[in-house]
Amino acid sequence: LGYSQFLSELAKQEILPLPILGATFKKLITLIGDSAKLSDKKVLVEEYTDCLMRMTRIFKGRTTSFSKRSREMILPIFMIFYDEFKANKEAFVSCSPKCGFILMEIHDILRG
Repeated sequence: LGYSQFLSELAKQEILPLPILGATFKKLITLIGDSAKLSDKKVLVEEYTDCLMRMTRIFKGRTTSFSKRSREMILPIFMIFYDEFKANKEAFVSCSPKCGFILMEIHDILRG
């Protein structure tokens, strides 16, 4: 959580390069997707989704060029996972209702 908070602050100041931001989001999304399909990973999945939320929250209501480009880069990566999650929730056994709501909020923020 601390590392994601640090990266969020760098992105908020618009000093984190977009490729690094995109790679970090992609890694977190992959970890969430893989871990959520395992039966005993609820705590881990909640921590990953909290990290993703911290990093996404900085884009809420922001209209700078950096924020727009970031959302445009991250949204397609997120949507691949999110569409699979919505279509097959029962496969994501370690995704708690809390995680589901966080993912919906991330979706809304990224959609702008």
